[in-house]
Amino acid sequence: AGTANSHCGRVTLLYKSFLEPIATVVPTPGPTVAVRLALPGKAEITVASSHLEPFKEGAAKRRVQLAAVAKAMPTQHYVLCGDMNMRNSEDDAMEALDGGLRDAWKAAGSPKDAKMTWNSKINKYHQDGFGFICRFDRIYLKGEVLRVKKFALVGEQPYNGREGHYLSDHFGLVTALGIK
Repeated sequence: AGTANSHCGRVTLLYKSFLEPIATVVPTPGPTVAVRLALPGKAEITVASSHLEPFKEGAAKRRVQLAAVAKAMPTQHYVLCGDMNMRNSEDDAMEALDGGLRDAWKAAGSPKDAKMTWNSKINKYHQDGFGFICRFDRIYLKGEVLRVKKFALVGEQPYNGREGHYLSDHFGLVTALGIK
């Protein structure tokens, strides 16, 4: 659907070719890419990917960024995902935005094996970094027609079987959604 520059590289959003976009460029603030989709016989949804402000001290800016992205969504049903750089202490404030966002990981029952999207103790993408584990990345849902059927991590194993060789410093998130 597109690419946007972020503080650390790019944000890219891809979609399956059988989905026909209504708009591949949805104007959004900050490092976000969005596509508006009409699902056959279903509601229109917008899917957006963001890369929000980094570091612990960026919490207030992240809240402003995510609020602006949510406000820019052109449909009442949407999915916001990406590297939110969030700490767990920010969950309540972020989930309260735009009348209530649902965390897809929580909606899937909070599976422990899909929680931590950053683990620099085993993922040595940044070889000189210190080791810690957290959940920086999120998938948020807005709208009652969206329900989580599956939630998992991807890319949490070395890509070629060699220790320390990962495709990213973050593990990816994947979710299968049902549309009511």
